[in-house]
Amino acid sequence: MKRPIDGLVFSRPRQGMAAIRAGEWKLLAEVNAKREIQSAKLFNVVEDIAEKRDLSAAQADKARRLQSRLQTYLETVGDPSPTMRRRKKAE
Repeated sequence: MKRPIDGLVFSRPRQGMAAIRAGEWKLLAEVNAKREIQSAKLFNVVEDIAEKRDLSAAQADKARRLQSRLQTYLETVGDPSPTMRRRKKAE
């Protein structure tokens, strides 16, 4: 099975967040209920393992490319997380 994009994606839409990791870069995004990116921060996780320095302004092109890849992923892949109702029924 071919992955829709290169990189590792974490998506937690009900918590309003998503992230993409590609090489040493990680883009952490806030998403709305429609899974649209509202804001994002870029980190070099090799040099800044604690993710304290947002490099989205200094590395604007890198941030835009990763944000575009993440948004494409969010638009093309269904939300795999269960609804709260299903989670409660399972308990």
